[in-house]
Amino acid sequence: MRRRTACSGESHRARVAQRRRAPALPCAFLAAVVLSVRCGSALALLEAGTVTVGDSHVTVPLVRTYVSPVVVCTMHYNNSTTPTVVRVSNVTGTSFDVRLVDPSGGTPVAETVSYLVVEEGAWTIDGVSVEAQSYTSTVTDANGSWTGEAQTYAQGYVDPVVLGQVMTENDAWSVYWCCGASSTDPPSLLALRTGKTVCEDPTIGRADETVGFIVFEAGHGTIAGVEYEAFVGGDTVQGTGNSPPYAYTFDTAFASAPQVAVATMAGMDGNNGGWAQTHGDTMASATTLYLSIDEDMISDSERNHTTEQVGYVVFAGPVVYPECLVPAECDDGLYCNGAEDCVAGSCVAGAPVICDNGVACDGVESCDPVLGCLPGIAVDFSSDTYSGSEVGGDVLITVELSSASCRTVTVDYATIDDTARQPEDYTQVSGTLTFGPGETEKTFRVLPTEDAEREGDETVTLALSAPSGAALADVCNPATLIIRDPREVEIVRYTTTRYGFCGAFGTAPLFMALLGMLAWKSASRCKPQEMGRPGKSATERVDAPSSR
Repeated sequence: MRRRTACSGESHRARVAQRRRAPALPCAFLAAVVLSVRCGSALALLEAGTVTVGDSHVTVPLVRTYVSPVVVCTMHYNNSTTPTVVRVSNVTGTSFDVRLVDPSGGTPVAETVSYLVVEEGAWTIDGVSVEAQSYTSTVTDANGSWTGEAQTYAQGYVDPVVLGQVMTENDAWSVYWCCGASSTDPPSLLALRTGKTVCEDPTIGRADETVGFIVFEAGHGTIAGVEYEAFVGGDTVQGTGNSPPYAYTFDTAFASAPQVAVATMAGMDGNNGGWAQTHGDTMASATTLYLSIDEDMISDSERNHTTEQVGYVVFAGPVVYPECLVPAECDDGLYCNGAEDCVAGSCVAGAPVICDNGVACDGVESCDPVLGCLPGIAVDFSSDTYSGSEVGGDVLITVELSSASCRTVTVDYATIDDTARQPEDYTQVSGTLTFGPGETEKTFRVLPTEDAEREGDETVTLALSAPSGAALADVCNPATLIIRDPREVEIVRYTTTRYGFCGAFGTAPLFMALLGMLAWKSASRCKPQEMGRPGKSATERVDAPSSR
């Protein structure tokens, strides 16, 4: 049967408004609240995450080192077909153990468990009032008997959200529960009772257990940069034997679906007792949390349950507060984004490393996350000028890197008409050169075309473009290929002193010219070895008859 107080039908937001209109507390009460803070670390510590757990103990390592951690866990009910509770034990400053237990004696299947850990004490964490307490519970509540043990907050709240856990495993099983002024009321600013219960188990005499609880001021915001929400939802969540899951709409939508959710029943409306869990294919969407209430099957097989209110704290993802204690915790191991620092518990990004020296032609300097700044690598032709003959076959063109790269480098190449034209003077080529890591030299070939024309030397422009992993060393001055004409030979032109013309007719230029023409004609009929004096002759290149 269900027991309800007169105010149990109030909406959550109506209760919030009523509490915010409540008169100021007397100083004596506030003093009592402050004096109740338990001893713990001088530093606020909080972390939350998930772990996959079955019926065997799993040790969860903690990121921070605690003096007195308080641990609260909630199972996500997805694959289970039997009642399952989360058991926590061996809580230390660096880890805790967790497993699943079926109170009715069955074997639970593995499920995801969300956990929240807070250092014992009263804190303001990123502007949010949070506290954690633990105590030895000597009272065991059960079906139809809901007493609990009175607690005092360590600090004031407007709308407290209280979550709890039995943190030891001294007896077969038990679960945490809490209430406010009456067993059916959620905890309020003025009243908080917490305890452990065995629900419908008739064996009520149990060993003492350590019970821990965590309190959040209701609201939506961020902790250590991770979005969170803490609230007590409406009186609408029923049992796994009814029609789960039951939905709570978040007070403020998340940017994405939360990944961590811890939930506790706020008050106990059902006489049989029970516990809250997230439920369904997913624990939450960006706008909605999915829940159910479960019961043991020790006294009966039904798992229906009347509507209950549930307090919850959900996080967008795993969170650790403070985000850092020393700079080393912020170091992501990457050089290029600078040295991260820890400032007031938050990691501050480092200034990105600038490797570029501003000089375009010595290659593109780069930053390797591990190796640091790498020198620029330039790609260029091995020479400004290459040459070949129309009849000498193809010409080898070499392209070089200024230094070896640890990455693949590519560059496009092409021939471009200058005084030489394709295809009558050469065969046009183009393509891509690929330098593997460590390689510094690649080649391509250009084939001149032999023809019958007496053209003299002609030129082809060699161009590089579209480099990847390097820079062009000489963007504005490509290389040149000179194609030489083979129909050029040397003949000897002799000075007029061979024939004694110089000086004899120095005053008769016209006559000297005539005699010079005669001398050239005569010399052209002589054999080369008959003409000239050593060291006095000159050479020139003239067209010779075609070899064809």
